[in-house]
Amino acid sequence: MDIILYIIISLIIVRLLLSFIAAPIMLHAKEQMHARPRFDLFDPNSLPRDKAEYFAAKLQLLEKEGFEPLNFVSWESHENRRILFALAVHRKNRDSAIIALATSGIDKKPLEIRYTEFSAVFTDGSEICSSNNPLPDVLKQIYKKKVFSFPQVKDLHHLYILHRRLTARFALGKEAVLPPNGKEIQALELSTARSVERQVAAGYFRSGEKGEILRPTWKGAFFMSWKLAWPLGFIRSIFYRKKINTLIRQLLVSDTKSENTPAPRIISEQIIEKNEEAAEKKTGTEAEG
Repeated sequence: MDIILYIIISLIIVRLLLSFIAAPIMLHAKEQMHARPRFDLFDPNSLPRDKAEYFAAKLQLLEKEGFEPLNFVSWESHENRRILFALAVHRKNRDSAIIALATSGIDKKPLEIRYTEFSAVFTDGSEICSSNNPLPDVLKQIYKKKVFSFPQVKDLHHLYILHRRLTARFALGKEAVLPPNGKEIQALELSTARSVERQVAAGYFRSGEKGEILRPTWKGAFFMSWKLAWPLGFIRSIFYRKKINTLIRQLLVSDTKSENTPAPRIISEQIIEKNEEAAEKKTGTEAEG
């Protein structure tokens, strides 16, 4: 019995050392990003069938919400990391949208993430982003940019309703602006570059010799790793799910009567039920692991 207990304690200590010491060291040594992001146009017809159909289906849903499809662009943020974007704008509501497909890794089956993001930029420089990106955000939070993630909200219409209600709640009285026609890609590059610069200012990244490649500082490497490390990452995910479900409930009963806030279809409480059900399954899986 003493031997089993010793083995269990030893395994826990090893896991903690890997999470809190080894992971930051590896991140500090290997992670990098471009200081001046560049987005290149691509033809969606050149994609594999399943990916092309994914973009086509999502864009049809965006058009039903009043969005105008624009360009398809790609961004290689890292040597083995590529993100494909379909850009769209809602000229009446002055909202932007991206359909994203991100791949990471060099294996035959690299990690693939698909999500939708809505954003509104205001004349005072502030911004509100709403997405269903399933990956936790480990970067430094920027006070002028409010980011809300609803991983379990797969219905694009529901996600857009949440975004509009978040805008009405947190940006009441502010004027939203869109990039000039034809300048959407340049605006995306500028916005991404500013986000990168803010991470440098926060001390999470540092410039290389030529200033083109950014690498994590020791501070950034440890903070970003610890946000995901067990058990902190697990505890953070529980609190975040509870926080986001509370926010969804508040938005569901929103009394906002703005003519630009879509409300013909009511967001179902199933959004929260699915979120909590998924959380329970994930908790059970992590506990078993």
